[in-house]
Amino acid sequence: MKKVGLILAAVLLAACTVGPNYKRPAVATPGAFRNAPPPGADPAASIADTRRMKRRRENSRSMCAELLTIKWTDKGHIRSEEGALEDISPTGACLKLQDPIPVETEIALHYPKGKYLGKVKYCTYQETGYVIGIAFDNGYRWSKTDFQPSNLFEVPVVVHPWKTKRR
Repeated sequence: MKKVGLILAAVLLAACTVGPNYKRPAVATPGAFRNAPPPGADPAASIADTRRMKRRRENSRSMCAELLTIKWTDKGHIRSEEGALEDISPTGACLKLQDPIPVETEIALHYPKGKYLGKVKYCTYQETGYVIGIAFDNGYRWSKTDFQPSNLFEVPVVVHPWKTKRR
């Protein structure tokens, strides 16, 4: 018991010597929040904007895996990058890229037999790269007969019982 008392006293006295001299380490804080909108973007134009979200989700999305080439113009130079197509719908697509593309940039998404023209609607950084949301221009609609990505999985439309009209 005497040993336990001595150990306890030593621990308590050591705690007093550690506390007062503690110095907080210097931490580099980022200049912006993670996934913050790019400079110059309208902060009110959130990807969670319910009006746009409803319109975007009226078309069913299909999950997929396909490497496609995306081309755009940046400061007068034509840029090109391969990206992983993650999902696609008749009116748009989602890709993962290594480099960011500014919102509202006009792009061409090339597939084996043609291309879809559209605009970048969001560009968000994630640990594995940038997630780019593309809205296809009028006159460009995706269909399986036109282009069928590999590993295509059609996500079933879920009807929520609490959102149906009751009589």
